[in-house]
Amino acid sequence: MTTALTATQVADAAGKALGKALSRDVGVVVRTAAQLVGVAEGWPFEGTVDSITKHVMFLRQASDVENLGLMRQKAIGLERYWVSGCHIYLYLPDGMGRSKLGAWVTRRVGGTGATARNWNTVLALRDMGLGRR
Repeated sequence: MTTALTATQVADAAGKALGKALSRDVGVVVRTAAQLVGVAEGWPFEGTVDSITKHVMFLRQASDVENLGLMRQKAIGLERYWVSGCHIYLYLPDGMGRSKLGAWVTRRVGGTGATARNWNTVLALRDMGLGRR
């Protein structure tokens, strides 16, 4: 699907429509196909090939990172994150469910309208944006 609207306009319109349908505020995060390509190409951690260990948090805007007091990078044991604009890349060798760092970041971004996706989903969304299925 294509539109002349910006990603922000689409997010606002979708959030309003969902909020009306659900009778509550709904945060929506939208990325363009080009942005998803950039996210997929921007993985910062060399040597991390297992897609099950890779996640990306999508924030509504880059200023959310500063407002949340997140550093550009942080590590706990083998786990680490890297902030790039309005994206937080997470390398979690034991998965999101057992991750201390993942839980810490999630608590920080809770309520901002952020959403996290595993690497396979990030790649699938990129491919859909490029017209690949």
